[in-house]
Amino acid sequence: MTFRVNRQSPDNPARCPYRVVVQATGREIGWINQYLDYETVRRLADHTLQSYANELLYFLRWWESVHRTDAIAKDALTESTLLDYVRFLSGQQPPLSGSTINTRIAIVDKALRHVFPDAPHQIAPVFQKISWQRAPMGIGRPRLVLSRLRVRTPKRTITPLSVDEVARFWSSFRTSRDLAIVGLMLL
Repeated sequence: MTFRVNRQSPDNPARCPYRVVVQATGREIGWINQYLDYETVRRLADHTLQSYANELLYFLRWWESVHRTDAIAKDALTESTLLDYVRFLSGQQPPLSGSTINTRIAIVDKALRHVFPDAPHQIAPVFQKISWQRAPMGIGRPRLVLSRLRVRTPKRTITPLSVDEVARFWSSFRTSRDLAIVGLMLL
């Protein structure tokens, strides 16, 4: 099956304008659209809803390739579902960045927790850390919590410009108007 995200103008403002459907029949994927409707009620921006729909579409395509069905039941979810999805995403060519994988995992995890609250929680000890969480308003004892499933992202390295690069930047301005615009940006 092939799936796609359709943009519709909903009659009800509580419905998400983006719907994930089976391309051939137009049948909606219930659990994804239920989650998107929930996020619409929370008043998320249209671009955010569209990106959520696309990220869930990637998960749905993976799920269908592994399980041969687009239906997800609470019994079909295991503790390693998202870990298997991380392995799949990590093997993509060209390789996906760590932040892309983390974004996809976070959205899918939120959607699955919302639609299937009684499903087993995702456990991947290698990718998660145990830490202490303070009690709300400092009342009570701190408790141990397990972080969400995440992969490492490389730290960004900022390299300063060389003297030649700075000189080339300043020489690129042709008129005093260009320099004035740069001056206004520095304010």
